[in-house]
Amino acid sequence: MAQVLVVDDDRLIREQAREILTSAGFQVTGFPDGRDIFDRIRTNTVDVILLDLVLAEGSGLDLLPLIKGLDPDLPVIIVTGHATLDAAIEALKGGAYDFIQKPFPPEQIVSAVRRAAERRRLDLRNKSLMLELSEKIHEVVILKQVGETISSTLDLQAILAALIGAAKDALHSEASSLLLVEEGTGDLVFEVALGERGEQVKEFRLKRGQGIAGWVAEHGEPLCIPDVTRDPRFLTRVDATTGFITRSILCVPLRLKGTTIGVIEVMNKRGARPYDHEDQRLLQAIAGQAAVAIENAKLYRRVSEQLADLKRLEQVKEDLTQLVVHDLKAPLTSIVLNLDMLTPPADSEGTKWVRYVGDAKRSCRSLMSLVANLLDISSMQDGTLRLAREPLVLADLVGSIVGEFQVQAEEEGIHLRAGVPMDLPLVRADADLLRRVLANLLSNAVSYCPRESSIQVRAARVEEGRAVQVDVADEGEGIPEAYHQKIFEKFGQVETARSSFRLNKGLGLTFCKLAVEAHGGRIWVQSVVGRGSTFSFTIPLEAGPGEPAVSER
Repeated sequence: MAQVLVVDDDRLIREQAREILTSAGFQVTGFPDGRDIFDRIRTNTVDVILLDLVLAEGSGLDLLPLIKGLDPDLPVIIVTGHATLDAAIEALKGGAYDFIQKPFPPEQIVSAVRRAAERRRLDLRNKSLMLELSEKIHEVVILKQVGETISSTLDLQAILAALIGAAKDALHSEASSLLLVEEGTGDLVFEVALGERGEQVKEFRLKRGQGIAGWVAEHGEPLCIPDVTRDPRFLTRVDATTGFITRSILCVPLRLKGTTIGVIEVMNKRGARPYDHEDQRLLQAIAGQAAVAIENAKLYRRVSEQLADLKRLEQVKEDLTQLVVHDLKAPLTSIVLNLDMLTPPADSEGTKWVRYVGDAKRSCRSLMSLVANLLDISSMQDGTLRLAREPLVLADLVGSIVGEFQVQAEEEGIHLRAGVPMDLPLVRADADLLRRVLANLLSNAVSYCPRESSIQVRAARVEEGRAVQVDVADEGEGIPEAYHQKIFEKFGQVETARSSFRLNKGLGLTFCKLAVEAHGGRIWVQSVVGRGSTFSFTIPLEAGPGEPAVSER
């Protein structure tokens, strides 16, 4: 029911207005002057004012700015028995809603007051909606800031402090805190406490079920208590020790995967309005993000610890590998030298002897190559290997390597040939590393090709003439496409169709990849199972006149 104040020094007019408006459904109060109306305006219990233009003690126009100062949107209808156009204009300029002349017909005053009351209702509704919208925007801003904090760091303490600070500010509270359930004991421990005596509060720990926070943690349900002195669950010991006086409290659980891992609480809301359902909803939204942040931080910590353990184990493995490699070099070198110094027997066993010794030499050289690869892979991975770049004639280098493998290929019944044009430009490379790249690729090709198959080494200028591509093509078993990247990984192996063999000894192709990339090139394989493989790599050319030389790594 709309509240109407009639301010008129004429008692009959007041009575007449009250009778007419009351019968129309309004609640009416009359005043002979304006001295007593301001308290009513301040309490927001007035919807419309009927104000006489001429009062016994002054003019209604003098009261109008005072009324508008207290409530700018309050409709004021000026009533006068001496209406003039100038008076009406002056009243409307002063903020009056309408202007009525006495004596007024009942329908006129009812219509004017009804319109004014409807205007008042709409204004108040709009204010309420604007306030609600402002609060929603405020909540969105708070939650956005919380999300940005969570995504910007994995420091759990920094995240929790930001979350609890946001809860305290967003809910206009004097203090806020976050308690987590301690693993093992189930006790609630203060992780963050903001506000007066916050550091003292952090010294307390609560049993599950103890106090408001303990009850929320035990039951997994929020609590909103406007007056803690009336709630037997409130634990007075904390206030008594710290000196902080708790009047009201809102507490919600931190839940993750159906389990309560802690609680967030805010205390003593500033202002006249107590904690309500909207406050609870916002705090629960912050609690949800806090629970996720806690889980992410714990997961990150576990992963970091596991990664550190893996790195330590990797370092131990590398150290052991280096130790074994260095211990292998000397005896292998001695074996090869002694095999080279042996003289074959002159009898009929000489041919067999030569074959056996040749196999032994090849095995020793294979082991020495493995040892060298291990050392160089470690050096290239940690960046300590320096390349001895020099201009190279690729045809000469390829011819030399193919010649070394020619005898072995013929013994295996494999046709090995090279097709490298002599007019290719010079490449700028480390001769020893490039030789070993080719040797590793040819060794793999010879090892996995059947008899009466062929291997071809070819080269051509590519990449707009700035590099040379070298191909080692064989007619072996081929490699499944799913493993084209895996074979270049350290110790990566792929089962072939023959169960007794594996592709890649685990280090050769890894060495090739690192060595080629150290030169600024790339390496890859194209293969079809049953139809062979082609390993290809590129090496930058020697810089021509006026072109910058390839930089050293």
